[in-house]
Amino acid sequence: MFDYEKLEAAIVLAMEQALKTYRAMYADLYIVSLDCSSDLWSIGLVANTKAYLAEQADRNAEDYWYYKYCEEEWCIFETFDKLSAEMYQYMKKLHDTTDDTERFEHHRAAIIDTCKKVLCRLVISPFYQAYTDILLTFNVREYLEQEERIAVFEQLNGAVKAQEYAEHIKEFV
Repeated sequence: MFDYEKLEAAIVLAMEQALKTYRAMYADLYIVSLDCSSDLWSIGLVANTKAYLAEQADRNAEDYWYYKYCEEEWCIFETFDKLSAEMYQYMKKLHDTTDDTERFEHHRAAIIDTCKKVLCRLVISPFYQAYTDILLTFNVREYLEQEERIAVFEQLNGAVKAQEYAEHIKEFV
């Protein structure tokens, strides 16, 4: 049995530590995405800075929105090693003992729900008040549909910031 509550608490701590670390390293950090591999064997974060974005594309460039919002093009990537090891062990056991697609789908839905809860908890926490200039998002590579991505982005960042994201989503997803 996988302990989703334990995972949620651990991700909250990992995200807080990552925000502290990367804000100290990069004053121009503008976006952080909680990122799960589509096979659910690992979890971590991907983030970007304004300076790195400017190196990739000018605001008037055709591919600006791609570089601004596509996690695969960002400069910071960190795997939460301990959490990923626990996810890996569970998935390996699941893979070795069954080929139950329904069980995997249930697990994926629970992991996605857990990650969304983490981000919602983070946004309303007193800790996050020092980081409100950093956009938050969530990604499960090659899995989340555009509508769900927009809904999560809006829930975390508000309707005004989500409008730009939604207007350009076809350019980066």
